[in-house]
Amino acid sequence: MIKIFDEEIIDVLKEVSHVGAGNASKALSKMTGKRIEVEFPYIKFVDIKDISEKFGGGSTLVASVFLDVKIENNDSEKKKELGKLVFMLDYSSAKNLSSYLTESESSNELSEMEKSALKETGNIITGSCLTAITEYIDVRLYEEVPNIKIDFLGALMDHFILPIARERDEALVFKTRFNFDEKENAYFLFLFHPESEEFLKNRLDEIS
Repeated sequence: MIKIFDEEIIDVLKEVSHVGAGNASKALSKMTGKRIEVEFPYIKFVDIKDISEKFGGGSTLVASVFLDVKIENNDSEKKKELGKLVFMLDYSSAKNLSSYLTESESSNELSEMEKSALKETGNIITGSCLTAITEYIDVRLYEEVPNIKIDFLGALMDHFILPIARERDEALVFKTRFNFDEKENAYFLFLFHPESEEFLKNRLDEIS
């Protein structure tokens, strides 16, 4: 398995993620009027084919927010695809977090308001990290409109994540922790487009 990012670049991304976590904490706290702290305990590469096993197995019910990320292309009006971002947490954590965000009473089903809150949370997490990366590498990154999906992890892998493995065999995984009245864990996966991954690495090499 070839890793295009070396440990030095991973260390840079860890530093940038701290900024992103701070931005996300402020944005979520402002949105809810409550104190919510976001942190990224670790960042590492994971083989895409191993994601299901590492994150609970195919029968685990999860809530996932998907969005595409594009990068400014100075040579064309058309933006280049950087990759896909997936914000993922198991259903129990999704329910606890969304209930806290919306101040709704707990039930077995996620309400539309709770789904909307999770989608906005995923948007804030990804947006905060992308903003931190943008400021660091001085290149504009753009996120598309997010979509939320509630399904078993195996189904999500088959329909949304494994097809990407034809181009890349790894995902960059940020473990994500929300600290409020409770602590809930989630995962933030970055699935790079091969050409844009090379561009990002070279840009980080230039300024690191």
